[in-house]
Amino acid sequence: MILHSRLRTLSCAFAVFALAACGGHTQEKLTELPPPAPAQPQPLPPVQPETLSAFTLWVEDFKQEALSKGVSQEVLDNAFAHVKEPSPKVLELDHTQPEQTKSFDEYVSGFLKPARIDAAHAQWQSHAELLDKVHKAYDVPIPILLALWQVESRFGAHQGSYSIVQALTTLAYDGRRSQFFRKQLLDAMTILQQEHMDAANLTGSWAGAMGQVQFMPSSYLSFAVDFDGDGRKNIWTSDADAAASMANYLHTKGWDPHKGWGMRVRLPEGGVSAICEDSKAYQPIKAWQKLGLRAYNGAKLPKRLADTRLVMPDNKPENAYLVTSNYDVIMDWNHSTYFATAIGLLADADAASR
Repeated sequence: MILHSRLRTLSCAFAVFALAACGGHTQEKLTELPPPAPAQPQPLPPVQPETLSAFTLWVEDFKQEALSKGVSQEVLDNAFAHVKEPSPKVLELDHTQPEQTKSFDEYVSGFLKPARIDAAHAQWQSHAELLDKVHKAYDVPIPILLALWQVESRFGAHQGSYSIVQALTTLAYDGRRSQFFRKQLLDAMTILQQEHMDAANLTGSWAGAMGQVQFMPSSYLSFAVDFDGDGRKNIWTSDADAAASMANYLHTKGWDPHKGWGMRVRLPEGGVSAICEDSKAYQPIKAWQKLGLRAYNGAKLPKRLADTRLVMPDNKPENAYLVTSNYDVIMDWNHSTYFATAIGLLADADAASR
């Protein structure tokens, strides 16, 4: 019994010792383990194309094209930072242009307001030296330059406040003239890339035209000039660069200094059908005289017009004009017979006011 009791006491003591040894070993191992790593945030799944709007997808596709043409990611990010959706106002204006909502007579009368002619006369006086230099450099008539300058921006006072990137993106996405406006948007990215202007200040008309002369981006890249010699082609705030850029455009497009633009004429009795089958073909002024055309006041046609063609902007015989190749140059600026004819008439009025 005594032996059994001792054995039981030894057994319990051994068990206590074993538990203590085991417990100490476990604690030692726990203190050696590194602290648990903080939970890492799980990356968000990539945005699937079906969750993006059609407009956003279009913009992303455009950005890839621009990148492939050398435009930097930084320029693109800045340019499109605030372009989130098409501009409803731009789309509205695109479908309600003046030529579609005004008669030709109403349109022209707006160009020929006395206040416009007086403003052109004042501009000619205050910029006489500059305009003379531009005329000598490019051989384009000063009245034509004044007419365009005034109509496009009122000599720089109204250049437009629309974001060029927003406007061009809207028009390119709209689809009606997508190819044209997508090209203009790419050219706008080139202007930003070349640091001619920063994205925040690249503003203009709802149709994407810029500066005092309202050049589209492609026209800016092709025709803008640094006439004041400051190292920048600045059609926004430099009168010299603006006037010379207009003249360079017209000169490059083929303006002939030996011709006028055209004149209003009176058709013979019977109208166009009494003249010839192809009244739009260029003919010598003698041929038109022989067919019975006269100046609108009834006088003979002046020889200075050379070869001319017949234009009726609203298809009404009372609004008939014989125009030269210079008229086509104005049409290249703005492909509208309303616009080209009104510019010619305003230039005539400006010249008369001098």
